[in-house]
Amino acid sequence: RRPAPPAEWLAALLLVTSAALMALGESAVELSFHPLGLFLSAANLLLAAIQGNLQDHILRDHGASIGEAMFFTNGIGMLVVLAVMVAKQELVPATVFFATSPVSLGLLLVRSLT
Repeated sequence: RRPAPPAEWLAALLLVTSAALMALGESAVELSFHPLGLFLSAANLLLAAIQGNLQDHILRDHGASIGEAMFFTNGIGMLVVLAVMVAKQELVPATVFFATSPVSLGLLLVRSLT
């Protein structure tokens, strides 16, 4: 194991701090605050950390290019989201929404490509 440099510790600290401040801000503004939101935020942080570690492992140990690592990790995420949308019957409403909202579709595409 390689030791984490101070910049990575700082990045982790800032990420956790931002998540905590977001939760506190939501609870102060939103009257219907629900602890499930905290769980989902924590799960998102955990999965993002796993994704980063997985990409690092793929790049370091398997000699994959950055493009390959991004393609496969984002592709797997896309399949998971698609499966959930089909299971919850949200695929058609989401498709209609993005078809009628070009700005939202553009933002989604920009987010997906960066």
